[in-house]
Amino acid sequence: MRRAGARRAATALLLAPALASAAWAATGTPPLAMRVASVRRAAPTAVARLGIEVTNAGAVALAPHFTLTTGQGMSRYWTVVRGPVVLPARATARYELRPPAVRFALPRPGVRVRLRAFTAVPQTLSSADVRLRSSG
Repeated sequence: MRRAGARRAATALLLAPALASAAWAATGTPPLAMRVASVRRAAPTAVARLGIEVTNAGAVALAPHFTLTTGQGMSRYWTVVRGPVVLPARATARYELRPPAVRFALPRPGVRVRLRAFTAVPQTLSSADVRLRSSG
């Protein structure tokens, strides 16, 4: 009996940090606010470059990695052509991004496109809806 109680306590101690992190991630405020500032098209239905403005509202510097998603899946990270590798706390910067392929094909109308920014340390995810309509 004593051994089973010790096992339960050890399990609870091991899971507590993961559960706390998951709860914070689900309820915490994303540290990066993002908005699309410019779009350079490769064609009427494709994007070649994306200019974004990013504000770090958090108290620590962050090194964001960006991607666009159109559902539950995720594409490869976009290349930062211009912009800081590390965004200081409470700072705003402009980034120019290039898709992992030569261009990003726009989805059909009505498909939700999200700009996502991931950081490794601390682990964060920030998202923003973007409107990239076909111009053709």
